[in-house]
Amino acid sequence: MGKKELEEKTDILFKVKEVIEKEISGSFPDQKTRDLVKNLLLEKASFLDGVKCDEENNPPEVVDDEVIIAKCIWESKNNGSFKSINLVFGNEERAFKYLFQ
Repeated sequence: MGKKELEEKTDILFKVKEVIEKEISGSFPDQKTRDLVKNLLLEKASFLDGVKCDEENNPPEVVDDEVIIAKCIWESKNNGSFKSINLVFGNEERAFKYLFQ
């Protein structure tokens, strides 16, 4: 994946994240909210091949911090390899500790 393609994809994802943040504001990060995040990401970022947003990447300590982690997965146009990025939704201070995991 070229640098330009990666920048384009991440720019789109961060714009979509802003829209979703507004939609889920004040919601508890339960399964219903995680499903909503996943569905909105797949709908608004059509290049995504998948979104993982379940108990595995949102264990109890993440839920207790009222944060949602969504792993966005897509296939590179150049070489067919899969790339991913984690988007972290919720309180900025609490979310910060999950940004680099």
